Amino acid sequence: MIKNERQLRVATAKRASLELARDATGGKTEWQAYTDLIDDLSADITEYEELKEGRLRNFALRDLDALGDALIKARIARGWTHRQLAEQSGVSEQQVQKDEARGYENAGLARLAEILDLLDFEFTGTLRRKGVAITGDAEDGASFSTSVQAIFSTYGSFDVSNPEAHALLRHASFPMARAAGAGYARSSSTQGSDPHAD
Repeated sequence: MIKNERQLRVATAKRASLELARDATGGKTEWQAYTDLIDDLSADITEYEELKEGRLRNFALRDLDALGDALIKARIARGWTHRQLAEQSGVSEQQVQKDEARGYENAGLARLAEILDLLDFEFTGTLRRKGVAITGDAEDGASFSTSVQAIFSTYGSFDVSNPEAHALLRHASFPMARAAGAGYARSSSTQGSDPHAD
């Protein structure tokens, strides 16, 4: 993924050198290998250009690991540099660069919500137990912070387009690294007992 103009220049130069190398090669296998690399770089370049031009504005998330890249894309689509995001969020430019390099894995939910607000994007979607349909009641699975557990208890889903749910999310302090790496701890504290227990 290309994150800034410097990376765009590097990728464009690299693509040109790969094209020259491909044209000089004689073997079909080598030619295909070069073509695959060129296609990958071209896809990254096209995505970055479309973001910069405002043609990409919505970013589907398949899992929490994709959230970091989505925030980077949101910054690019907003037309902001690292420095501009840093100034608006009250942190150093180096901190923004570190956050992006790590895919925001160490950022808490409150910080992620703040960045979304600053970039004028919103996160909508549903968090639920695997294989369990969403009902009007709280899911018994995995409360990963008191604030997010409150969203489940009140709304039955993780729809932060709801202003009240979004406000609760902004006060959560759950590091993304735990969400992405450690899984979710089962809890029955909101319901008194686990209806799925044997």
